[in-house]
Amino acid sequence: KRSKDDAPLCRTPVIKRNEVAWRWYESIGAPKLFVAPLVGYSEPAFRLLCRSYGADIASTPMIDAAGYVASERYRNEFAFTGGSEDRPLTTQLGGSEPES
Repeated sequence: KRSKDDAPLCRTPVIKRNEVAWRWYESIGAPKLFVAPLVGYSEPAFRLLCRSYGADIASTPMIDAAGYVASERYRNEFAFTGGSEDRPLTTQLGGSEPES
């Protein structure tokens, strides 16, 4: 008979390491502190301020994919102008039409 002391405490799932993803992560400097997208706040000045306090990577505000494709004026609202100090930089795209 097996006692409860013989049973493993938990079963850790075996997850295969995605080498392509890890190479990309390492290629951008293996960032640890990420500034998440904040609607209305994730402009270049805010991102650079966060980086001055130690953030390694930041994101633009969420961008509506359909609006970005359809409107030059909408595209011009999003400033990717933080320069080399604002890199690496990610972008979050959102939308409600999966086929587009």
